[in-house]
Amino acid sequence: MISRRKARETALKILYNMEMSDGGHEGIMEAQLDLLMSGSEEASYAEQLVKGVESHRRAIDGVIERFSDNWTIDRMPIVDRCILRIAVFELKHSIGVPYRVVIDEAVEIAKLYGSEEAPAFVNAVLDRAHKDGN
Repeated sequence: MISRRKARETALKILYNMEMSDGGHEGIMEAQLDLLMSGSEEASYAEQLVKGVESHRRAIDGVIERFSDNWTIDRMPIVDRCILRIAVFELKHSIGVPYRVVIDEAVEIAKLYGSEEAPAFVNAVLDRAHKDGN
């Protein structure tokens, strides 16, 4: 059975490393997937999340900024920003993943990896994004 939590955490680690590489992230996803999961179903879902976030980044960032009350993407901690990007991608583009699961998973991951304020912030942004429906 696929562990989407593990896939989401892996996607977070990959996106974080890509952010920290200052644009030189060629091959980071493949190396990270090999290191962390090596060909599993979780790796496949993590790859789908990372590629989805990357291909829809501009729209995703627009949603996040729209619902984050005076926070720009650049001012957010990198981990919080990556958690939100994954969750917004899932809210807007993943079929068969209930919005409550997406929000709950993002909040739980924010508790593990984000700042002290991250869980409440992530919950608020994602709740607004879901209720807006756009």
